[in-house]
Amino acid sequence: MKRRILSSILLIFIAAFLLVSCDTITDPDPVPDTTPSTNYTLVWADEFDGASSTPDPTNWNYDLGYGYGNNNDGWGNDEWQKYTDSEENVRVEDGNLVITATWDSTNYIVPGKRDGSITSGRINTKNNFSMKYGKIQARIKPPQGAGMWPAFWLLGANYDEVSWPYCGEIDIMEMSPLYHDEKTSICTIHWWDEDENAHLSFQGTKVFNEALANDFHIFEIEWDASRIIGRIDDMTYMTRVLDPDTMDEFMNHFFIIMNIAVGGGYGGAPNNTTPWPQKMYIDWIRAYQKDVSNDDVETFGIFTDTTPVDDRITPGLDAEIYVWENTLLAGGMLPYEGDNVMSWATTGIGWFGMGIQANQPLDLSGFAGGNMNLMIKMPAEVSFQSASTTPTATKVMSTSPPTKRLTDWPETASGDGRRSRSRRSGATLT
Repeated sequence: MKRRILSSILLIFIAAFLLVSCDTITDPDPVPDTTPSTNYTLVWADEFDGASSTPDPTNWNYDLGYGYGNNNDGWGNDEWQKYTDSEENVRVEDGNLVITATWDSTNYIVPGKRDGSITSGRINTKNNFSMKYGKIQARIKPPQGAGMWPAFWLLGANYDEVSWPYCGEIDIMEMSPLYHDEKTSICTIHWWDEDENAHLSFQGTKVFNEALANDFHIFEIEWDASRIIGRIDDMTYMTRVLDPDTMDEFMNHFFIIMNIAVGGGYGGAPNNTTPWPQKMYIDWIRAYQKDVSNDDVETFGIFTDTTPVDDRITPGLDAEIYVWENTLLAGGMLPYEGDNVMSWATTGIGWFGMGIQANQPLDLSGFAGGNMNLMIKMPAEVSFQSASTTPTATKVMSTSPPTKRLTDWPETASGDGRRSRSRRSGATLT
């Protein structure tokens, strides 16, 4: 069932310079799975109910040592622990995956940084399972104490090719005794922003009345091409809209990582109040993807002749075409399809643009997870932007860099500036 929200005016702009504007703690009992079965299909899970005391090797790999490859830099974070594949650090017992951070107090007087005194576990699904978009959940009881940095997170599957942060990172759950406390859950995403030429991040936090270690909680993200949402126990506390031009890391596959780090830039140093050993219990991990059939996809025509659509507006009948004053003159370009085309020539007065405005309010909320398709031919080296607009907000659907000079319509919609497509699925505006 599609959600409906009133949208009072729709404008598709096309401009060049451009702006084209064509707390509560859960009970110790298992928390019910709140994923609606009608919207999502389970595509991968580990319930940790097997007879073996080791994680299923068809699902999990071990990260080992003090860093990636031959680096001993504490995994890029100055972490203290050595990751091992010992059952002392990673094991399955009583229906839980248990990751344990230990201090060898027999051979080391105090816990030290990368000196062998602290071991822990870190496992991942790289090359076994990755996903692009959907919902990922885990029921976890985290550790608690100074220096402990537990995490349930995702790393871009192309990490080996492009490295971090260019691969992207989604931290579904972290805890930081250094910057927060034992009552705070953290959800963060990391990416490389080409416009800023810098690593950027965005974070949400949820503070509880009791320590998270007192109970199991369900940590999750819901993710598609338009946004990432972070939740704990079905409470949303992080939402980030994705810019496809500067955050395309999140348009790729990611794999799962579970670990307890010790020390480092988020854990801080363990001290004499830190209890040992430290354990993180994972009851289950589940991954879902939307179950969208062809029957669920609707199309709505904004300006179209022969493309099949379920509904439409028609300029001159229930919509009007507007040109921003003194920016455009009538052009002579032939249509790509059918008998009609909006063809313009610039007057050369700065940026230019046009729009299509519905005469009556339109409810297009059912297309919130969909895409907008534009077939545009620009025989000039310009950039463009398309957007939908209401009286209170403008939603940029797509932005393109300067295009090559195009002398003919493409035979197919190739997405090289001639057809702009916001990367969503489920419904189409054309």
